[in-house]
Amino acid sequence: MTLRSLVSALMVASSVAACARSASTTTASVPGPRGSTYVLTESEIVSARLPSIYDVIQQLRPNMLRGRGPNEQVTGASPAEAGAAGRTINVYLDGKWLGDPSRLQSVPASAIKSVQFLNSTDAKSRFGSGHDAGAILVTSKH
Repeated sequence: MTLRSLVSALMVASSVAACARSASTTTASVPGPRGSTYVLTESEIVSARLPSIYDVIQQLRPNMLRGRGPNEQVTGASPAEAGAAGRTINVYLDGKWLGDPSRLQSVPASAIKSVQFLNSTDAKSRFGSGHDAGAILVTSKH
């Protein structure tokens, strides 16, 4: 083996080791059992053992219920009116507009498969104007 090939082999080994260290550091910073900040899974919902999906969100992901930016509110009449009145988090249940987050107080947690929060950019892209505070997408088990 020449000196040049030996140096090349050491450089490759060093790069592989650095990548492995980087991967292990990245993995260590990923949240544990709680999961994503923007998604509530069925297992998290079930293990919360709370009556309504609103209660589950309030306990496990309270930031989903908070508006973004100045003059937020969590109540509103419709996406169009919300756009005119201010920033409102809109809630969708199985793809249909449900209203504001307070409507989730009457939805049993046991009927829900997942909950996802969309930031304002993603919500506007998907649903149009009137989603300045984002959207909460709730998927039932149906």
